[in-house]
Amino acid sequence: MSSVFQPIAVMLDTVLNPIVVCTKSYVKDTTDFINKLNEIELNTKDVFLCTMDVSSLYTSIPHDQGIEVITAAMADLGLPGGVVDLLLQLLGWILKRNYFLFEGKFYEQSQGTSMGSNVAPAYANLYMAHFEDNFVYNNQEFWPLILMWLRYIDNLFFVWQGTEESLKLFVDHLNSRIPTIKFTLEYDRNQIHFLDVTVRLQDGKFSTDIYRKPTDRITYLNPHSFHPPSTIKGLPYSQMLRTRRIVSEDDKFEERAEEMMTHFESRGYGTDMLETAREKVKDGPEVKTMGGGTSNDGL
Repeated sequence: MSSVFQPIAVMLDTVLNPIVVCTKSYVKDTTDFINKLNEIELNTKDVFLCTMDVSSLYTSIPHDQGIEVITAAMADLGLPGGVVDLLLQLLGWILKRNYFLFEGKFYEQSQGTSMGSNVAPAYANLYMAHFEDNFVYNNQEFWPLILMWLRYIDNLFFVWQGTEESLKLFVDHLNSRIPTIKFTLEYDRNQIHFLDVTVRLQDGKFSTDIYRKPTDRITYLNPHSFHPPSTIKGLPYSQMLRTRRIVSEDDKFEERAEEMMTHFESRGYGTDMLETAREKVKDGPEVKTMGGGTSNDGL
């Protein structure tokens, strides 16, 4: 949704994003997550795969705390003081003058930022990075038990080498730091879902597979719809490429590719087009996959 503050939000997003990508736990996307996952070597099999997310993060950040975090983050940019003051004033307008209409009445958002604002992801990212610096990385009781810690905005993936009891104490600790910031935890010894990836752990080694939510109806674009031919032709290839990127085991990729072809065919896509897309993915340039090997990913 557009607003009078949208151009300002776009500009602030441009300023803050270079800081976001330098934060310790930053994950850009699924491919970045898989590449980072590939870098870890486990010396023990006795771990938990864990994910957490923050309940309604965008609307849970106290204004004053959020602006304080952004003030500290901007100090690293080396901007003149007057420029920083102006940027912070503009951010304050976006946060504190956010009005909306509901059932005939106007309301002012007193906490957090609207999810539709262009600057919201960067703002939330930097707030969470500040939270991690204060309550995760510097915690001498729990941090030594974490083998890996990654975050995509408000979604976290980590590997825990402590007990189940200590894991729950860690989450209780995080949930008691800021009244409005609450985490929900999922954990398992063998597999966990993060973003659109299923991460499995067997004999100390990771493998990855496509994850789809149970509510996913897999309704691909109708090939007879009024779209450019290049869009219709490119869709099967882009989905095959995504599958090749995520699925680490060759036999599992073939299984997922067959499933995908069946879904595309049910929508009216031709078999020749689908076969071409699958072969193009298999014959593309080599990229890294799980375990340090290579796969023809077309990247």
